[in-house]
Amino acid sequence: CGKSRLAYGLIQRGGYLINDDLVSLEKGRKKLMIHPLTRHQGILYLRGSGFLTVPHLTNTLPVHGIILLRGAPIPKTIPKVYLSNILILRR
Repeated sequence: CGKSRLAYGLIQRGGYLINDDLVSLEKGRKKLMIHPLTRHQGILYLRGSGFLTVPHLTNTLPVHGIILLRGAPIPKTIPKVYLSNILILRR
């Protein structure tokens, strides 16, 4: 549905990959925090191009946005107190 292509487009505009597959979320003091997992760091699979090495981050960051695919509900594991600080885009 274009997740990796979107990530690659954002990286080409100065963004960084956190992880192509899985991340860990943690409740911070005031924000939801995202931890990149070490597996496959800096590697993005792009259909038609194969595996690409891209700029990536290894540190923990606050979540500022979530992109939900069409029809996807907001995950119930994210406490509502954090949702006021997060921009949610629906595809």
